Amino acid sequence: MRRIRDESGAIEGLPLQLMITVIVAGLTLAVILGWVVAIQTPAVIRGVNVEPHTVDLGDVPIDEPAAKTLTVKVVVYDAKNAPIKGAVVVVSGAVATPVAAQDGDDGEVDGTVTFRNLRVILPPGVSIGELTFTIQKAGYPSKVWTIPVVRGV
Repeated sequence: MRRIRDESGAIEGLPLQLMITVIVAGLTLAVILGWVVAIQTPAVIRGVNVEPHTVDLGDVPIDEPAAKTLTVKVVVYDAKNAPIKGAVVVVSGAVATPVAAQDGDDGEVDGTVTFRNLRVILPPGVSIGELTFTIQKAGYPSKVWTIPVVRGV
């Protein structure tokens, strides 16, 4: 039996190089995907919902103080539009004194901060004001939200 030997091809090393390239590319892709998956959504306060949206103090003459006592509910949302539990809210502006409350003060940690018996006041000569809500939560940047307070809409 006679064997024919052809040494002009020289492709014996190509499959090995191809295998090494595929393995290195796969490992590189795994490392890059690991970094990308490890990136977390930033902790931000995306939105705030305040009920009521506007406070109407009624038809009170402009030369008299206008006041009203009401309940205000504040819900704070994160970047995924889920309520942020444990948020602290401070109300200032058209109130007798600034008031702070925390989610859970009403017995439920559900992302809702409730202010009961909040006294809203506009002094004589002022027909439009605002309630300012400063929202804070550890790990989140604070956010300021306002709603209008009007005399006699």
